[in-house]
Amino acid sequence: MNKMKERSFIRTVYLYLFSLVGLSLVIVGVVRLLDITLKEFVFTEANKEESFYYPTISNRSPEELKDLIEEDRELTSEEITQVKAVIEDYRYWTSIYNPEKSAKSRRHKDISNTLATILVGLPLYLYHWSLIKKDEAACFKDQA
Repeated sequence: MNKMKERSFIRTVYLYLFSLVGLSLVIVGVVRLLDITLKEFVFTEANKEESFYYPTISNRSPEELKDLIEEDRELTSEEITQVKAVIEDYRYWTSIYNPEKSAKSRRHKDISNTLATILVGLPLYLYHWSLIKKDEAACFKDQA
């Protein structure tokens, strides 16, 4: 009889724990989906890029190189090489980088991850919660 109670207790803890995990996944997924939806349709400025960064192979920032050019002084051959490298790098980067496409791709990835979270959490929760309800119904039936 004691083994049966211990097994029943462990089973109950397991069922409630996995129901909680499943419900948590569903809640997190729904919150993330709501966040994505609000950013897409209500708070559209939230999707805009905050910084305009592009990679450079120069050891100077584009601003420093721009200042060198605007100072109207003669540049060393190293500085000229750096300016040309930054310009070439920037042209290449702008040819392959599309901010709208990048943002859309990121949103699709976020939506995919969110839906996967919900699709894993919902069955996990529903299955374990249905087992809890069956156990409760059987327990009340035995008591009656």
